[in-house]
Amino acid sequence: MDIDVLGSYNTVKATLPYLVKNSSRPRSTMPGGASRPVGKIIFVSATMHYNGTPLQAHVCAAKAAVDSLAHTVCIEYGPLAITSNVISPGPVADTEATSRLFTDGQQSCVKQIPSGRLGSVIDIADATIYLFSKAGDYVNGEIRVGRSLVAAICLVSKLSKRRNFC
Repeated sequence: MDIDVLGSYNTVKATLPYLVKNSSRPRSTMPGGASRPVGKIIFVSATMHYNGTPLQAHVCAAKAAVDSLAHTVCIEYGPLAITSNVISPGPVADTEATSRLFTDGQQSCVKQIPSGRLGSVIDIADATIYLFSKAGDYVNGEIRVGRSLVAAICLVSKLSKRRNFC
């Protein structure tokens, strides 16, 4: 909770005054007269909180709070040409969370993901580059790299046989 919620909040609280100050400067415009964003904020969240995940109540609550913070920043600071987006990947290969949640017996869940694979760190990096680039100027609100909902449902069904979820 401290890293996800308080870390995200404190980072935004510390940087927003600079972005707001930057918004008062003359902006470059695009065809049609629209101005380019003067600041971009990108949060990293997850998808497990959309449906809940056994034994992960703390993570689900923290990621939901990050999403809410990002959406609020989008609404409050969008008019000042500051964008706020969330990269919410599904399971990502070679990460601590995936190694803990997906045991060898649960790799069959991965086959149920429409792309047939877990996400990669490169997938997340590419989404970040896109959002920070000119191509991502219009995006403001949220972006999901991949929900991988089918894998989440499979994982939940296997974990739900356990007790003491919280």
